[in-house]
Amino acid sequence: MAFTGEDPYGGIPGGGDGEPGPGGSSGGFAIWFGKTDASHDKGATGTISIYDASDETDTGKNLENVKNYFADLDSDKWVIVVEINSRRLLATGEC
Repeated sequence: MAFTGEDPYGGIPGGGDGEPGPGGSSGGFAIWFGKTDASHDKGATGTISIYDASDETDTGKNLENVKNYFADLDSDKWVIVVEINSRRLLATGEC
């Protein structure tokens, strides 16, 4: 899912490639607050629903291909995702 226009996350804007965060090969860093869409095992990739951190509502936008190095997580658990140089990593989650 591509995003365009103003930054829907209230954080670091996209890098002009239509994706949230720094994007592209330009590098950079971004952080998102969200929930798992399904169980997300350690070592696997999955999809995270992005939430507005100010009122904990689902924005309707998702981050795909988020690699989990943290721990096995069930569906519908709060998480923090970081993007470093276009690589999305699950940094921490609700157990």
